[in-house]
Amino acid sequence: MIDLQEEKGTGLSRLALAVICREKLKDKKKKRISKSKMTIPSVQVNLALNIKAPGGDFQVTNGKLLLPEDVAAIIGKRLVAEVLLGHFATENGQVSESTDGISGFLPLRMGLWSECTEAKAEGFLDPKKMQIRLVNPIELEMDLTPDVGRIYLRRINPLLGEILGPAVADEDMPDMVVNVSPRNMILPTEHFALCIEPMKVVVARGPLVGGILSLLSKGRNNIVPEKQEIRVETSSINADFDTGGGLTCSRFDLLLAERLHVASWGTIDLIEETIEMILAIPETTLREIMGLSSLPRNYYLKIPIKGTFDQPQIDWNTASFNIVQHMLQERSNKFMKSILKEFSPLEEPIPELNSSLPWGSGKDSTAKEK
Repeated sequence: MIDLQEEKGTGLSRLALAVICREKLKDKKKKRISKSKMTIPSVQVNLALNIKAPGGDFQVTNGKLLLPEDVAAIIGKRLVAEVLLGHFATENGQVSESTDGISGFLPLRMGLWSECTEAKAEGFLDPKKMQIRLVNPIELEMDLTPDVGRIYLRRINPLLGEILGPAVADEDMPDMVVNVSPRNMILPTEHFALCIEPMKVVVARGPLVGGILSLLSKGRNNIVPEKQEIRVETSSINADFDTGGGLTCSRFDLLLAERLHVASWGTIDLIEETIEMILAIPETTLREIMGLSSLPRNYYLKIPIKGTFDQPQIDWNTASFNIVQHMLQERSNKFMKSILKEFSPLEEPIPELNSSLPWGSGKDSTAKEK
């Protein structure tokens, strides 16, 4: 049997084994291989590279670069990169020849441009330790396409995987701005913080968004017209991740169809592609849409999301039961309310919202509630 494996250094296939015994082959079949460990097809893109340094320049004018197919999907067919070192980096940049605490290091400015993405970073190169100390987070401006949602954003939260594109196309403004901060602002590192600035997007009526609309529409007409696409506004989206595959998505909030406020947070295993998330609907939405006027302030209806990227499992049945229970409490006398309350699960703390909601007048009322 021929066994072709991906070479870590080059990404190219190599012959690993020419013969393998049947017993070992059977053992290999028993082991589950996660999708993220499978070989991803490579795509060739055109590359133009310009490096300027005090010791000389280096240029590639018509190069070819092999990228994984999923990376090429958000970059496009042509990539232009520039690396400036020393005094070249200090021209019109935020770095200088000497900065407190890092004098003697080599100023560095990097830029990347493609059909769909622009990235920039500034800092200082430490030649002895072969480290880069950034002065600001790495900033990326990206076109928002279904591929970006399907391939990348769903790895932060499955709700984001249903994004189709920007709600309003503006050639002068980027669809999505992402800031990436390595730990202690030093590269290389194994730990990163990611922040996506608030967005106005269009999402598909998929399993999650469609499920939310169906849940809140029970017993009444559709609260949102039957359309395949829904306009959504997001708060800033923050996540911490490491090269070992762990990702923690902090609480972020969405406004669906200009009236349905929901929130979500949780963890993801990027290697095994598994999800442990919470989808939460605040009492303000339940009060307005379903008439549940007696819900306590800052109450959230929490719905677990588990499973995998391809097959997220949402417990809509338990969510429906909880809504029915609240409806019964609305219509019951004090005695029945006390009995129903005994069957209510204990409320767990809600993560704090760290920034103002773009569609609100100020900081969310739950921000101070732990």
